Amino acid sequence: MIEQIKECLSRPVCTGWDRGFLESVLGQLERGRALSEKQNTTLQSVIDRNDSEAQRVHEQWETVYESEHKEDAMVLAYYYTHTAYFRN
Repeated sequence: MIEQIKECLSRPVCTGWDRGFLESVLGQLERGRALSEKQNTTLQSVIDRNDSEAQRVHEQWETVYESEHKEDAMVLAYYYTHTAYFRN
């Protein structure tokens, strides 16, 4: 389990709350403390969200954005820059 956590932490896709949770759990395990059932369930979810497939998707996002989303984003950005509510 420790190796899986370290592997997830080595990936750039692992950020925010997930990273903090993994670092906390890793510290507990390295001090020899057992995890609760809820921690184990959450740990598995976090590991699944930060696996090698998630890293692959993360690495391809720029290409996917350019080819599939940029045009729509530009239309939306233009629209919202011309409304008073979203101007700031």
